[in-house]
Amino acid sequence: MSDQSNRQGVLWAFSLTLLMVVGAAAANEDLRLVDAAKNQDAQQVRALLNGHPDVNVRSEDGSTALLWAAHWDDLRTAELLIRAGADANAANDFRMTPLSQACTNGSAEFVDLLLKARANPDTPIGTGETPLMTCARTGSADAVRMLLVRGANMNAKEPTQNQTALMWAAAQQHSKVVQVLIEANADLQAHSKSGFTALHFAARMGDMESTRTLLGAGVDVNIRSQPDPENGRGQGPRGAGAARGAAGVGRGGAARGAGAGGFGARGDTNFGGSTPLLVATVRGQVPLALFLLDHGADPNVLDAGFTPRGKMGLQTRYTASSIRSAEFRIVKPSCSSSRPCWPTAQTQIFRRRRVHRDSEVRGRADTTTPLARRRLLSPQMLPMWR
Repeated sequence: MSDQSNRQGVLWAFSLTLLMVVGAAAANEDLRLVDAAKNQDAQQVRALLNGHPDVNVRSEDGSTALLWAAHWDDLRTAELLIRAGADANAANDFRMTPLSQACTNGSAEFVDLLLKARANPDTPIGTGETPLMTCARTGSADAVRMLLVRGANMNAKEPTQNQTALMWAAAQQHSKVVQVLIEANADLQAHSKSGFTALHFAARMGDMESTRTLLGAGVDVNIRSQPDPENGRGQGPRGAGAARGAAGVGRGGAARGAGAGGFGARGDTNFGGSTPLLVATVRGQVPLALFLLDHGADPNVLDAGFTPRGKMGLQTRYTASSIRSAEFRIVKPSCSSSRPCWPTAQTQIFRRRRVHRDSEVRGRADTTTPLARRRLLSPQMLPMWR
């Protein structure tokens, strides 16, 4: 009886060991496909697919072979994997999907392939950034158009700063993407938690084309920033800006995606009630500030607690005769360890302004003529970062 029990125990142990060996062998065989895609070994991927493996097997961080193909923008390998049954919506542990990775690369062809394979155009990554936001950020107008055709939510907001695809495009100076989103009826009045609209982002970056497009679509040149009350930031002169996102790389896998915060405004331009002109002036975007003035921007708006002139440290009350004639230079100041550089024009701009004595101003800037409006950008306005 004892011998029979021993024999049964040995058989069970042998069977269990055999199953473990076979299972490990099968797992290793499956991971070879992921590793081949990770190592950009297209020939090995093709050879393994001939054996009909599990094309959706995941590595330690959840990455599939298709995700790695998207990471490397390997369109041919992706076509083979999809034809073999790869799931276009399979995300890794960081919720990075092949579609979001294709948008990170700005690959319209890859985006088209995945959408045809029924990839969800609205699946966000771990930070809440949707594929449309990512494609808008990287500047692929064709990919953005494809996503919109497939029903992507153009007005979706990422949860950290409530920024939309239109804001991402404006913040990265992708005027063609801005145009595509406007044609799709994107919300032009939407604002982030810190209060910025797409026009504020364009003004901050000095993006003339996007600004012209937004104004042409009907955006008010004097639109005010409207920080969310619960945000606790951007209220008044001490408001803090949103943090810029940064892409990370998953452990042993494909990219994690953009970090939280996106492209929020810095604290020095992030005041409730700020106009695009105020933002452009504070950031030293001289050509854009002049453009806004010529298109009706009001330099006297005090909703932020100061005007563009006031922010530059000028006295609120002044007389035109004091700046009757001035030759001035607008230059980029040198950097130092104690203060950041002022991102103004790369070249020196020399201008001469002549203001008539009878245009004396007390308390408000004279905006009766384009020339009078342009003196807003006198050399005395040069900001001193503190």
